[in-house]
Amino acid sequence: MVIGLLLAQSLGISRIVVRGDFKLVIEQIRGDCVVKNESIRKYHAKATTIVLIFDYVIFEHIPRSENEHADHLSRVTTTYYEDIPRGVHIEHREKPIHEETRMFPVGEEGGGLCSPIVKFLTTGELPEDKVEARKLQNRSYKFQMF
Repeated sequence: MVIGLLLAQSLGISRIVVRGDFKLVIEQIRGDCVVKNESIRKYHAKATTIVLIFDYVIFEHIPRSENEHADHLSRVTTTYYEDIPRGVHIEHREKPIHEETRMFPVGEEGGGLCSPIVKFLTTGELPEDKVEARKLQNRSYKFQMF
C-alpha cells in the first residue's frame, strides 16, 4: 500500500481509491482498528503520512476471492521467477519502505510534475490561486533541494 501511494503521489494523483484484500489493514488505515504490532505500526505511520498529501482518499476492502490479481501477487514470493506473470516487476529492497528516503533528480529546467514544488522550494513562489498554493505547501514538506 505504501509503495502504491508513493507511486500515485509521484504521478500527481490527488484523488484515489485504495482497494485491498486484507481486511484488517484496510480497517487499520481507516482508523476502525488499532494497530498493535510494532513493525506494522511503522508502515501504518508511513501510509497515514502519505495519505495526508492527497485531496481525497477512500479505502475499500475487496475479498481475495474477488481480487485474482492481488491473490496471484501474494503467491509470488513462493514461486520461481519464470512463473511470474509478464508486467510484474520484482525489486529487492535494502531497507523496509518505512525507513527509506527517496531521492529524485530534477533537471536544471525543473520541468514536469515537480516544477511548482521546485520553484516553491528555491524561490518561495506560490501559485496565485489560493487553493493551489495551499496544496503545494502541504505537499512540499516531503521534498528537499540538494
